Amino acid sequence: MIISSIVFFLSSILLLIIAPEFWVFDICLLLLAIVLIIIKLRKEKLLASTKTQIILKNTITVFLTFLIVGILNYIIIKKSEDYDLTNEKIHSLTDKSSKVISKIDSKLELTVFAQRENWEPYLKLLELYERDSELVKINAIDPVKSPLVAAQFGVESNGQVVIQYKGKSEVLKKVNELELTKKILKLTGSKRRNLCAIGGHGEYDISTTANNGLSFLKKQIQNSSYSLKEIELRDDLNNCDVLLFIGIKNDLLKNDVLAIMDYIKKGKSILIALGPNFSEYKRANTYKLLESLGVEAKNSVVIDRLSNVHRVDATINVVDNYSKHPIVSEFKEKAYMPLNLNLSFDETNTDISALFSSKAFPASWAETDLESLKKGKATYDSKDIKGPNHLALAIDNKEFFFRAVIFGSDQFILNAYQGQSSNFNIFFNSLDWLLEEEEIISLDRANLSNQSFTLSTPAVNTIFYIVIIFFPFILFIFAGVVYFRNKKL
Repeated sequence: MIISSIVFFLSSILLLIIAPEFWVFDICLLLLAIVLIIIKLRKEKLLASTKTQIILKNTITVFLTFLIVGILNYIIIKKSEDYDLTNEKIHSLTDKSSKVISKIDSKLELTVFAQRENWEPYLKLLELYERDSELVKINAIDPVKSPLVAAQFGVESNGQVVIQYKGKSEVLKKVNELELTKKILKLTGSKRRNLCAIGGHGEYDISTTANNGLSFLKKQIQNSSYSLKEIELRDDLNNCDVLLFIGIKNDLLKNDVLAIMDYIKKGKSILIALGPNFSEYKRANTYKLLESLGVEAKNSVVIDRLSNVHRVDATINVVDNYSKHPIVSEFKEKAYMPLNLNLSFDETNTDISALFSSKAFPASWAETDLESLKKGKATYDSKDIKGPNHLALAIDNKEFFFRAVIFGSDQFILNAYQGQSSNFNIFFNSLDWLLEEEEIISLDRANLSNQSFTLSTPAVNTIFYIVIIFFPFILFIFAGVVYFRNKKL
């Protein structure tokens, strides 16, 4: 019975450490061990002796000491205050995520579905959200042990998070702060924003899976807090929150320009991605639309002579320097902008801001001789425009209260660039700004000056043996020496 009691006692302590979620069972097992020990002592009539009483008293004292220390540790863990002392705040949510969480007004449940041994990295992220709001509750479920629950929420594989809010739910397959916050915003947002991709002028197809299509962008938009549909300018635009012009090949009609100006004068937003024109067709009306917005487009290709350092063609501008505009103010990643049209504006116009530009001359210039460029020749002459050349502009019109973003490249978000997440982050930051949803702009982390590290298994084992076994063993030896020394005295 004594052996069974000791086994029960040690098992309960071990379970409390490695599986605290089963604390009720652990406590019951611990009490059972204590009861068995008392029964054994009474049966053997050992409690009658003074020596036994002293031993029992000391044992109870030690047990109560451990119990009090354990309770204090439990309270400290449950009621602890965390402080992120790192310069980059890598152990806390970004300000943007915190703003999104602060707006929830009902219980938000975050449940990770993963095998038990894989819970830790997911829970570490979810705990950041739980720490920011008392309304956030986190859970962890092993889909192997609870397949019906996983099927109920549509969980298809190990390592997914289910977000539940006011009877609605979303499944997150790619688990990181950026994607999780966007899903939460989508679920808690008051309405789904409508993006309208304009067609009829040779624009890129939003459904084509080829390299020159936009199916990847379409998928990313549909997985975000926006809806996307393809329309023509003769359709009703009143239900569109943002008009998207991506890759206009044919010139706009005069009526098209009037329809667009009428739309934005109602305070609506527009995003234009317009690259160089290599065809014989003119773009008079398209350029007039830009002029109406205060922007001049010079048909050219911005050359970046330093692109070869990044092993890309000189017609691809590698952007690593951004302005202080909200769209890109916190952006740190390199963006790859192919075939850029030179954009310019009156620098005294405070409504217009450059998001990023090419490098200074002679590293960069806008090549106007497109025929020579098609033959692989690009040399600066007096007809060209010295860098830096503006590659993207943002307009915040104070007269009609509309917003616009204009990119000089219409290819940076094609399927061919789906591996360049920074390109798409800039695009989505632009959408967020156009819709005045700045709270989710720039959720990406800045580059870290102090990188984290992962301990190898031998290192972890070494730490375990030193802290858990070696140090306690030394203390027990020391206690034994003191005990026998005092006994001789």
